Parts: sequence; C-alpha cells; structure tokens
Amino acid sequence: MSKTANIKNQLIILIRMIRYNLKIIFANRFIWFLVSAFAFFAFFAIQSVLEGNNIDDGTIYNLLIFPGILLIFYPSAFGIQNDDDSRMLEILFGIPNYRYKVWLVRLIMIYVLIFIIIMFFAGVASVVLYKVNIIEMSYQLMYPIVFMGSMAFMFSTVVKNGNGTAVVMVLIGVALIILSENLERTQWNVF
Repeated sequence: MSKTANIKNQLIILIRMIRYNLKIIFANRFIWFLVSAFAFFAFFAIQSVLEGNNIDDGTIYNLLIFPGILLIFYPSAFGIQNDDDSRMLEILFGIPNYRYKVWLVRLIMIYVLIFIIIMFFAGVASVVLYKVNIIEMSYQLMYPIVFMGSMAFMFSTVVKNGNGTAVVMVLIGVALIILSENLERTQWNVF
C-alpha cells in the first residue's frame, strides 16, 4: 500500500470516528440547541439595537456568552446519560484507561465545535453590530464556556443523570447571576 493511500485511509477513519462520536454526544438534539442559541443571540442583538444601547466589545461579549453556554450545556450535561442510554457506559468502563481517552477526545471535539460556532456568531455580530476581532472574541469567550462545560461534565459524572445535572447547573447559574454584581471586580467572577 502506498503512503498516500495509507494517509487517505487514516483520514477516512478519523472522519468516521469524529462523526460517530458527535452522533453519540449530541444524540440528534444539537440542532435544536444551535437554533435556540442563534435565536437568543438574534433576539438580544435586535433588542440592543432597538433600545439604542451603546454597542462595543463588552456588549458583543455579553451577547455571545449566553449562546455559548447554551451550546455547551447539552453535550456536557447529558453526555454520560447518553452513553448509559446507548449501553456504551459498561463498555467504556470495562476497558482499563479507555474511558478517559474516549471522553477526553469527546470533550475536545465539543469545545472545538463550540469555538467554531462562536466564531460564526462573532462574525455575524462583527458584520451586523460592531466590528470586533473575531478570533480574540471567540478565544476570550471560550474561558467561561470551557469552565461551565467542564463543571457540567463533572456534575454529570457525579449525578449520572442529565436532568439532575441540568437542575444543579441551573441553580449554580442563578446563584452566579444573583452574585454577579458583587463578584464583578473580584477573582471569583466567572464571566
């Protein structure tokens, strides 16, 4: 077999592995989260323009943070439950050290996909609302998104139920919103 054929076969295997893992992670529900994230983004952007608010980098950041957290929420909170529902959890935990590699790859795929989507949203905001550095804005948004996604994944491994994880994350989100004004200038400000 030639070297180019070998590289082509490895690329095909990699694409199939990514597609398979994304189907497991998102369980055909991700499109609804994507549509709702864009709807929230569009609604709050239109509301900001109609109210005549001063739009700057901070406004764009605040417009993009909620869609980013919404996009990361489902795959990180329901990932373990989706594996359990598809009877993959027993296989993953039956092979030594395999479960960590699988979920590390899945989390990286989730974060890369969310980064690309956030770049698209930032591009739309840059064209329509206010000119921003798309890469820098997306990079800065990934810090709270990765934090919230990792925290949701951590709670999903403890709770082992997507709905229970959702309740815990909503309570934490409400607490962060209530305390956001007090934590705004401290090291504990998540956003």
